[in-house]
Amino acid sequence: MLDDVDHASYDRLRDCILTREGMQASLDKSAEAKGGFETAGKGVEGCTLLCVSPMARTILTACLLYSELQQSGADVKVTLEPSCIESINAPHDIVEDIGRPMSVVFLEVRDVLREFDAPASSTN
Repeated sequence: MLDDVDHASYDRLRDCILTREGMQASLDKSAEAKGGFETAGKGVEGCTLLCVSPMARTILTACLLYSELQQSGADVKVTLEPSCIESINAPHDIVEDIGRPMSVVFLEVRDVLREFDAPASSTN
């Protein structure tokens, strides 16, 4: 099995990150939904629970896609749920679906968001 976990983030297949185009598309979708986010939760108590696969690309998507909701002041709780991950059917599956330790993923996601100059609300 190919395991390129030691490659640079933009050159790696295993638990790959979003491309710059993918990150921009997530921000664009977030901006499109802004009007809905501004009215979401008004008069409703509680919070929004977002369950996300613990893969780098899904964490990045969630951070960027829901940045406007965070910025609107909504109470958003994020949980990483391993059961949301893609299934691995070795030896026929692809390396993109194999995760890495969360401590490594969190550091990388934070660095990628900084490099992308993502909104501050995406890193909360």
